Amino acid sequence: RADYFNSTFDGYTIGATEASHGESETSRISPAFSVIYEPGKDTTVYASASRAYRPIGTDIGASAEGTSSSVAAEGYDPERSDNVELGAKTNLFDNALGLSAAVFQTRKTNSFTENSDGTYSTGFSEDGSAVRVRGIELGASGRISQDWTVNLAYAYLDGDVIGGKGIDGETVGNAAPYVSKHNLSLWTNYRLSPKAIALPGDVSVGGGVTYASKYYTNAANTAQIPETISLDMSVAYETDGYRLALNAFNLTDHDNYSAGFGGSRATPSYGRTFAVTLSKAF
Repeated sequence: RADYFNSTFDGYTIGATEASHGESETSRISPAFSVIYEPGKDTTVYASASRAYRPIGTDIGASAEGTSSSVAAEGYDPERSDNVELGAKTNLFDNALGLSAAVFQTRKTNSFTENSDGTYSTGFSEDGSAVRVRGIELGASGRISQDWTVNLAYAYLDGDVIGGKGIDGETVGNAAPYVSKHNLSLWTNYRLSPKAIALPGDVSVGGGVTYASKYYTNAANTAQIPETISLDMSVAYETDGYRLALNAFNLTDHDNYSAGFGGSRATPSYGRTFAVTLSKAF
């Protein structure tokens, strides 16, 4: 794939007395390759490799404090990500059980971030580091019975800082920022038998947990986001195309965080939350 990016910025930024102008032009070739093999009707094996770019100027607008254009940078190559993956999927027991597995590697180089004064450094959240993430993903989904379904997914990620602009020798080999080693998602849903309820339609109950281990938010490994745990549940009633559901999130009211920014701050996620939804299928 051939990519061409041309971004311009014209206007007044906060604190400026004169109009500013910025322009960035970049072109790159983004190759992608995949092979799919089906040894049987219920099994698929695949391999893929791809490359993607994020050039300076794709995020048009002001800087973090609105002091300059985000496209007036020079001397920065596009941020580059190279991905390779090998995986397989299969269905067993007349499609009652689905299994999947994949191994992969992502290598990211030339990362950049705009500073609050409008200049471009080697990175605000990633310190300009080149990182490599290797991992494995495992998944299982199926029916224990006609009314009982289970979905399970697990990923192990091993990320390392491998270099980059502004990265010293002591930082190389540190854990890659924003990479949780262990990631787990489990959800199960059970539809109650019509004989068990005195209502027309279907009633189902579900529950599950989402977990992510702690991770660092900078290449120096001096700031850390703690583990994320969310225990969720739901109860739903469906009849005549209508669906009424009560959903509960983070029942344990665990202190979770949705994002971190370098070593300076983090964004808290929601605490214990309840939501009621009503929908109609047409």
